Amino acid sequence: MKKELLYIVLMLTLPLSVSAISEELKFNYLGKPVSSSNGYSPMYLQGIYASRNTFGMRQSAVVASFKANSKNPFSFPVLGINSLYGLVDYKDRDSVALYADNTAPDYNGWEILSADKITPTSILSNSIDPTLIKPGMIIETKTNPKWTTYVISVTKGKIITSGWVNMQTRHMGYPKAQTLLINPITKIWAANFNITIPENSRAVKGVVQENGIVNNKINNGIINGIDTVILPYSKYGGSSAYVARSANTGLNQQWENGFLSLGNKFGFVSLSKEVNHVNVSFLDASNADIGVKFLGSNKKHSIEWSDGQKVTASISPSGEVEKINYKTKVIKNSDKLTDSFSQYIFMTKNDITVQLPASKLLTDGYTLKLLSIGDGKCNITFTSDVKIIGEVEYKNFNWHKEIVFLDHKWYLI
Repeated sequence: MKKELLYIVLMLTLPLSVSAISEELKFNYLGKPVSSSNGYSPMYLQGIYASRNTFGMRQSAVVASFKANSKNPFSFPVLGINSLYGLVDYKDRDSVALYADNTAPDYNGWEILSADKITPTSILSNSIDPTLIKPGMIIETKTNPKWTTYVISVTKGKIITSGWVNMQTRHMGYPKAQTLLINPITKIWAANFNITIPENSRAVKGVVQENGIVNNKINNGIINGIDTVILPYSKYGGSSAYVARSANTGLNQQWENGFLSLGNKFGFVSLSKEVNHVNVSFLDASNADIGVKFLGSNKKHSIEWSDGQKVTASISPSGEVEKINYKTKVIKNSDKLTDSFSQYIFMTKNDITVQLPASKLLTDGYTLKLLSIGDGKCNITFTSDVKIIGEVEYKNFNWHKEIVFLDHKWYLI
């Protein structure tokens, strides 16, 4: 069954003039072109061009728009205010060259089909309407296990299919008579860009998408390359604002760099907003050989912590500790130590007992710094829920020791 499609190529300029070239192109049920005319393949148009000045709101503020599955196909939300006060609530005055959106549709009544009978290559039902159901439409069973097919041809009460395949077992067959879904859509795209560089291509470089600016204004506002935003009227958020995916099937090729920042003042910045809570600024959950690597080419520090203008800790480009602070607590009475501090200073005038941090919270190599300042007249006794290797009782003279957790024991050095 062939499908006809009318392509119209518009060339719009100012002053506005329109010329159209129309070609009748024929497609099969897979959506592939099966005919050509005028000496060029129907897979390629001679061009689509649009140019105009923008003004005002919605359709007046946009040059070209593509909307999929929209109930308001010619209402473009470009400066889409609904009242005079909207000009106050939204203070930007937008002009857009190209707009695109895609709205995930609900099922129409005719797309939920109760099948009276299903055969290996057909569906029978009195509700099948050939004016609505078209060749190439995908059909799936509503319930599991999922079966799927696509339409070859349609007549009143009958659909001829390409056969059925079980989506779980990948085996051919056919389901029992049940409710079917026509045109299931699981994922929508506002835009999808691809480039192809064949093996014998004259091109050796490629860019899937370029976003560029020319900024000659001294006093300008915020200018961003890509702004991926959760819109205010969204009830839920999204998964990832940016994903660099390598192939995990086929030839399994990878990107050389998932993210590359070239010559920017700040290569990566993570900021917070008052209304949103950030759990983790940078998360490495990969199985990479190295989580974070520094090549030693930084000028001052490879890692720096600061409190305002004051540098509190730093590590040199060659990995040397330049400045380090230990979170410290002073102990004057008997107490329980925790892993919230890395250094304890004992300043006591009485005999005290100090319980070491709970072993269930620790890993091998965990180390505490212990300092005592005193006159040597009092005893400091250490206890733990595991064995302590070394002396457990000390006079409160001036001394400095370290205690290390290893193999479920404490080593007091």
